Amino acid sequence: GNLTAQMADATHLDLGGGFDLLASSLVIFFFEQPDPVLAGWVDQLRPGGRIGITTFGRLDATTRALDALFDPWLPQGLLDARTSGTAGPFASDEGVLGLMTRAGAERVVNVVEPISLRFADVAAWQRFSMSTGQRAMWSHVPVDERPGLLKRAAALLAEAGNENGTTLEWDIRYTLGHRPD
Repeated sequence: GNLTAQMADATHLDLGGGFDLLASSLVIFFFEQPDPVLAGWVDQLRPGGRIGITTFGRLDATTRALDALFDPWLPQGLLDARTSGTAGPFASDEGVLGLMTRAGAERVVNVVEPISLRFADVAAWQRFSMSTGQRAMWSHVPVDERPGLLKRAAALLAEAGNENGTTLEWDIRYTLGHRPD
């Protein structure tokens, strides 16, 4: 079949509609007002079209402690409980189902997949974190503060790991729905 990729402002998505599928991975929680954004995305689908969003489910205690190392330098938008998944619709499977339903989707389901992330050492964790959305968190840490953050991260990883490294356990939530026929 034909595949078309287009880039646009996700908060005011107006691509003419009629899409079979819209997918968003680990993005929707960054919007101050996720409800109207998601409703606009559903509106871009053809009747019966599918939408899928990915959000974080449960994160293990070590991951939460690693994330907290960045808190002293993060702007309010990145500290927002809604963005961090500790409050609002992203804090639970039911919350994300409700968000998708309020956006106008039907036949909404969550599929939660556990993933394991293995790191041999703190350098491997840093390389990984710089290749993900966590790079934005690093960008707020002054360069002269980064060695101290890495030292604290190394201690957390060592405490949670063994001689073979550390494994972090995350749940990734896939929320899927359809535009009504």
